[in-house]
Amino acid sequence: MSRVLISCMRMMTPHGKHELLISIVENKTCVRESLSSFFRSLGYKTKEYPTAEDYLVKGSSDVAACIPERNSSQLERIRAL
Repeated sequence: MSRVLISCMRMMTPHGKHELLISIVENKTCVRESLSSFFRSLGYKTKEYPTAEDYLVKGSSDVAACIPERNSSQLERIRAL
């Protein structure tokens, strides 16, 4: 059985506009790419990660941008796992 993690975050673009970033975590490439293609066809920006570890390491800058400063220590604890 496959489990897919889809995370949606509001990001600020360099031009001061908000856009949604959808992160897709799935180990099966065909599923991950299909979901990413679907969301992009709806106009969303997507990022793909094959594992939860990749999401926490490579996607952590995106996550950190969405976590208030007072909660950034929670992200550090998650990274340490």
